Amino acid sequence: MKPFVVRSTALLALWLAIQAEVAAAQANVDCVVSAWSAYAACDESTMKQIRTRTVTVQPKGKGKACPVLTESSSASPSVVLSVHGATTVPVTRKA
Repeated sequence: MKPFVVRSTALLALWLAIQAEVAAAQANVDCVVSAWSAYAACDESTMKQIRTRTVTVQPKGKGKACPVLTESSSASPSVVLSVHGATTVPVTRKA
């Protein structure tokens, strides 16, 4: 391949500007994240459910930063019924 010779300074300036833009575009990579996971079971101490996502592509250069990776939502704990001793309830019959 023969060397590229530029005889016009304007053309050279344009070519250098294009090369700089290409290099900058390749250096800037936006963050990419996975889809949200399913919500975890309710944490009864905080009454929250949490879901997460992970970074699949790290940002580079002036690329967009990663968004929030954890999200919580109010939750209701599962209902557990238990008996703590016997209770008697009088029954009255009507004649």
